[in-house]
Amino acid sequence: MSEAPSSPLPRRKPLWYWLPVLLWVGVMQYFSSAPNPYAGIGEGTTIIDFLGHLCGFIVLSLLVTRWWCFRMGERTGRRVLQAVAFCLAYALLDELHQIPIPGRSWEWFDLGTDTVGSTIGLGAALAWRALRRRAKA
Repeated sequence: MSEAPSSPLPRRKPLWYWLPVLLWVGVMQYFSSAPNPYAGIGEGTTIIDFLGHLCGFIVLSLLVTRWWCFRMGERTGRRVLQAVAFCLAYALLDELHQIPIPGRSWEWFDLGTDTVGSTIGLGAALAWRALRRRAKA
């Protein structure tokens, strides 16, 4: 007797997955568009900038992975790479969008930090999913 193929997880409304991504991108755009975000801070702006990029892209990656990989109940290597590609494309566009803003510029370091944050977020999402599946088994 053969087993029936496993069915995907129940689908939720797309807005349940899309809306948090869109809201978070809006928050990131708001801060990214500020002409001089570190005015009056003084020393420590490099650490604040680093943590801002890192944490911002960890959250974005978690939300995008949730939307892109888990909405249909599948977590294939291709879907994971697409989620990472989405985050990295957004990071690139974010850096390009800052070029004409006074007090802002293109920074390779920021792009690298965004990449690290995206990777950490993706790894955390996949680990969380694996732990949840193991706990249910």
